[in-house]
Amino acid sequence: MSLSQVSRDALVSVYGTIPPLPIPLSDRSKVKRAIAGLVFGVPFHTEEDLDDYFSDDGNFAKRNTVNRFLSEIAGVGPEGVFVSVFSHPDTVLVPDMTLLEFDRTYFDDLEKALSSGTSRPKRDYSESLYNVWTCRRGDEKLVYDFIYAAGPYI
Repeated sequence: MSLSQVSRDALVSVYGTIPPLPIPLSDRSKVKRAIAGLVFGVPFHTEEDLDDYFSDDGNFAKRNTVNRFLSEIAGVGPEGVFVSVFSHPDTVLVPDMTLLEFDRTYFDDLEKALSSGTSRPKRDYSESLYNVWTCRRGDEKLVYDFIYAAGPYI
């Protein structure tokens, strides 16, 4: 799939060139703000600026527009899948993290707590079920999905 002109312009504005894709998760916020600035003609200096701009969008049309371009840049695979929101507390996702690794974070903390004589880990596990909200392109429209991880088993 070739990149749209908006995606190309956003990448050049952030990096000065078009980097290897997908972009690192650590850069997603900068690129998202650049996309929104190009699409809406408004400069977004912080993530809060962008959130404020999106706050009046009851049907999520503005977010979907930005996410459509972001899927080209940050997405993986032919449908451009990327994680929008995840519910696992205190976990930093990396692009090559599997769902099992994502869910194992809690159990590693539990093992450490038990071995140190503490009866519980520092954070609750929330019924052993976490969801990952993903976004992907399907038939040239955005489709939002959930992927669930339960305990150490998928």
